[in-house]
Amino acid sequence: MNSIGLFLLLGLIGLAFSLAHVADRQEDGIWRIAGSFILAAFWAAVAALGSLMLVAGQAGPAIRDAIDAGDPALKDALAGSPVASEDVGRIAEVVHDAMPTMGLWILAAAALAVLLLLPWPRRLLARLLPIDPMRLVHTMALHAALFLVLYSVMTALVINGFLGVLESGGKEELAKTLAEASTLGSLWAQQLGFVVLAFLGVGLFATRGLREAADRLGLLGGFSWRWFIGTVAVGIVMALLVQAGWGAFLPESKAGIEELSEMLFGPLVGAGLLGALTIGLSAGLGEEMLFRGAAQPRLGLLLTSLLFAVIHTHNGVTPALAQILALGLVLGLVRQRAGTVTAIAAHATYNFIFVMAAVIGNQVPLWPGGPVVPIPEEWKPTATPPALVSPALGQPPALAPMPRAERGAAARR
Repeated sequence: MNSIGLFLLLGLIGLAFSLAHVADRQEDGIWRIAGSFILAAFWAAVAALGSLMLVAGQAGPAIRDAIDAGDPALKDALAGSPVASEDVGRIAEVVHDAMPTMGLWILAAAALAVLLLLPWPRRLLARLLPIDPMRLVHTMALHAALFLVLYSVMTALVINGFLGVLESGGKEELAKTLAEASTLGSLWAQQLGFVVLAFLGVGLFATRGLREAADRLGLLGGFSWRWFIGTVAVGIVMALLVQAGWGAFLPESKAGIEELSEMLFGPLVGAGLLGALTIGLSAGLGEEMLFRGAAQPRLGLLLTSLLFAVIHTHNGVTPALAQILALGLVLGLVRQRAGTVTAIAAHATYNFIFVMAAVIGNQVPLWPGGPVVPIPEEWKPTATPPALVSPALGQPPALAPMPRAERGAAARR
């Protein structure tokens, strides 16, 4: 999906939340019932997709085996089909092989979504979360959280397959695919889409004016230097400690995730100062306004922090997720005690520091044709401690210093 498409999709989701706010204000309950039917139709379509993935994923290998066995009629009948192609790339095979598992997860999520459409499960959740089980907008918030978990599981499955591609020698194909998916424009589109979703999700223009919406998002709570400095310092220390432990006990896992992160986010770091500012500011604004600003007052500190962690499954199911969960809890406390503006500033600064460390350590020019930050020659092989997390969803990539040949290529760009 291109940048404009991603931004429009997030805006449409925000519009759906706005309509839910309007429906909750109507005295006639038929509007809330209609909204529930629309949610049911959405999950029915998701379940249908899961069923197709389950069938296709199970049938594909059997079809390829039949073709390999020399059935000419079957080969002619399926000429041009992706599952029959002898030239299917490793990445396509990874996605296809993961389809049965993805299909099962999708069907399980759809079944759980049906339960959430019933009043009594929402009443049970209302004992744990600050939600009104009868409000449509709160029901939608629960469904959005469930869909986010489902999307993150899909991502984790694909990432696990990508690690297999790396082990089988498919680095060049994978690097090309991942680099095309990560641009400054797509990052801004995603995060600005999060901002729009956050404002519309709390009822901007539907039940709240601009100032009321900003207050609901925690943007009028002022700024605390004490919480800002403390959060950045704690985040950096946690990241370095987890990196050290991860490298000591699971070095192969760490190396694989770092290599994937370098492929996906290396071009962003290659943009130098602009890339560092983009990764810092965009994720700080988008993620903090959506998670800490909009979601946390409704879903609570713990659940919001868990959701913040699971959207980082492109780091794999690794110790990185525990560190991201801890960071989410700290940022959630900042939201409660000092406001969302402080959380935004801390998140953005944390990202910026790590990405600039990668820029300096890899000797990337600060801008095209510009200077590099000088560092001692003996520091260059290990100048940049690899960061723990990924910028597309809020944190910098796990990057080891580039080989000298790649540094030269980055300098010429």
